[in-house]
Amino acid sequence: MVGFVIEYTTKNGGLVVIDGTNVKYWEGTGLPTYEGGTEGFDELYPQIVDEMEKRRIVSRKGFKI
Repeated sequence: MVGFVIEYTTKNGGLVVIDGTNVKYWEGTGLPTYEGGTEGFDELYPQIVDEMEKRRIVSRKGFKI
């Protein structure tokens, strides 16, 4: 199976890791603040997805798989 992992550091210093349809998000250190699917992440953190979309890291059209 072919795939890739995206690691993105947000403007506020958080970390987003996207592996297929799985997303992990850390607002700071320690355990992830969010761990789940892309749709749930977009519902809880639309501002982060907006930021990533502006920088052309992801597209909302392709983000919700």
